[in-house]
Amino acid sequence: MTDNTISNNPENNTIDNIDFAKISLSKQIKNLTTIKDNCPDYISTGFTALDRSLGGGLVPGLYVLGAVSSMGKSTFLLQTAENISEKGIPVLYFSMEMAAYNIACLSVSRSAYLLAGKSAPRAGVLMNRSLLEKYTKQDSSGVLGTAIKEFRRRTKNLHVIDRIAVMSSDNTEDSIFFSAEMIHDYVSGFKEKYKRSPVVIVDYLQLLQTRDKSLMTSDKRMVDYNVAQLWKMAYRFETPIIAISSTNRESYKQPSISFSSFKESGGIEFSADILLGLQGRSGGDKENEITIEEIKKQPVRELELVILKNRYGAVGGTVNFDYIPSYGCFRCADDSQPESEDEAAELLREFASAEAVSAEDANESDDYDDFSDAPDT
Repeated sequence: MTDNTISNNPENNTIDNIDFAKISLSKQIKNLTTIKDNCPDYISTGFTALDRSLGGGLVPGLYVLGAVSSMGKSTFLLQTAENISEKGIPVLYFSMEMAAYNIACLSVSRSAYLLAGKSAPRAGVLMNRSLLEKYTKQDSSGVLGTAIKEFRRRTKNLHVIDRIAVMSSDNTEDSIFFSAEMIHDYVSGFKEKYKRSPVVIVDYLQLLQTRDKSLMTSDKRMVDYNVAQLWKMAYRFETPIIAISSTNRESYKQPSISFSSFKESGGIEFSADILLGLQGRSGGDKENEITIEEIKKQPVRELELVILKNRYGAVGGTVNFDYIPSYGCFRCADDSQPESEDEAAELLREFASAEAVSAEDANESDDYDDFSDAPDT
């Protein structure tokens, strides 16, 4: 970073007071060591093809993911958050709609599906006592117990801040609202306590408010402000921040997402370092694109993630995904998958051959992989 050469006092901001030598671009890089020291460590999303399209993975900066309602934005980022957590990297997920327990049930269902396919319980089963009892009686292979064990292993470093968590920590009248300032406080407190920055996911941008009441005169003005604040946070804490964004009404009339889909959402397309869109898979055939409503009716939705903007790399690339909404599961169609159901069954047997879940719970440490004293979330 360059030295502060311009005073905060407007009276001192004259040409005579500016040291132009200090802001010479040549000051940014002295030698090869400077470049090596400033190279960021890429964080894998857990999807090989997506990492490749992003140039290696996630780096510090602001990412915005947009799509029409119910296309799977939250589910996709929750699965990505689990993938990151599994690698020992802390993630703060700010959930303004779903409760943390419901998210956990969805995660267990996804883990079960990845282990056992369609014999796994759907998330709704885990939140219905009678259906759950019926399933457990038929679960002779112990799929659910194994899935819970896998869920706990993968989410040790994933912390969900939902409305209940916010109300528990703040008794003010605005305690149920999320704001950019509140997110800053959480991230700052986390870094101060654990000496590292977490990956941050904000779900979602249009529900984010601000403590500055003067900015609440229009949705566009508030979104502009919050996008700017998240961008500053990403660089201040040197971490990736991913925000989910809704799209405008016009985007519901066309299958493909584009920059124009964000026009009513403020300056998102200008402020985001990386802008991503989730849409139905067209295969490049625009004439045979199916409607959004038709996509939502598919038991396995064929979707693609489009890179609309990438400040540091190529744009226009797509990554294909199959989304199974019943189990909250995304599978990257461009990544290698198990060759057969036998391979998945073998994986299930490997997990089942480990110690019983109850025995592990009795001896399990809740310490993080890379740091201890995990906060309660």
